[in-house]
Amino acid sequence: MIKVDNLTVRYKNNRGSFTALYDINIEVGDKEIVSVIGPSGCGKTTLVYVLSGIIKEFEGSVLVNNMVVNPIRTRIGVVLQNYGLLPWKNVYENAVIGAKIKDKEKFDRHYAEFILKELGLIDMKEKYPNSLSGGQMQRVAIARSFILKPEILIMDEPFSALDAITREKIQELFLKIWVKNRVSSVFVTHSIEEAVYVGKKIIILSNSPGRIIKVIDNPIFGIENPRLSPKFYSIVMEIREFIKEGWKIEN
Repeated sequence: MIKVDNLTVRYKNNRGSFTALYDINIEVGDKEIVSVIGPSGCGKTTLVYVLSGIIKEFEGSVLVNNMVVNPIRTRIGVVLQNYGLLPWKNVYENAVIGAKIKDKEKFDRHYAEFILKELGLIDMKEKYPNSLSGGQMQRVAIARSFILKPEILIMDEPFSALDAITREKIQELFLKIWVKNRVSSVFVTHSIEEAVYVGKKIIILSNSPGRIIKVIDNPIFGIENPRLSPKFYSIVMEIREFIKEGWKIEN
């Protein structure tokens, strides 16, 4: 479980300081996915860095399972937009590196190969990143996070660099793996459709400084083939109309 209370993050520069996030309150239940959507520069990546323990200076509190977030103590899986693969390591080595660093003695090779098989990577485990497509590299990044067996999973616009068809396929693969290995997750995106497809709860942030302007409980989360549901596009249009006005107000 992730609990964020009154989170405010400020940065300092030569001109003084500015606020990236203001008074953020989020609760992600056990084995729940929450989507976060907002305009460019609203602090989405700052939120990712706070939840993953990279940014430690902030106001408010961030707890994981009732403890202060700490990447040394807590298994935190992070999937980034640029994949974060090491070019000198092959698919298998990239996929298992996090789990081996965290606890080499308890590394589960059979589980790692199960995840690679589920993501269609088992036959390319000897390949190197420079021979992979964007979608394949993204699958390696997802595999790495699940093989870690994280307590929380944080994803920062992980599919934004992919073409539309590949993106939908990777979204489906991600949810397939997530259903079998449920973990409390925060999925940051700039795509309304993706937020609705992935999130059980959808959080909309304002323009900078980012603050929560609406929280939507997603009624179609978990149903089979949600994109075929008329309700899917109804929710998408509802969010689109809301942010059109909400982000305009912030300007």
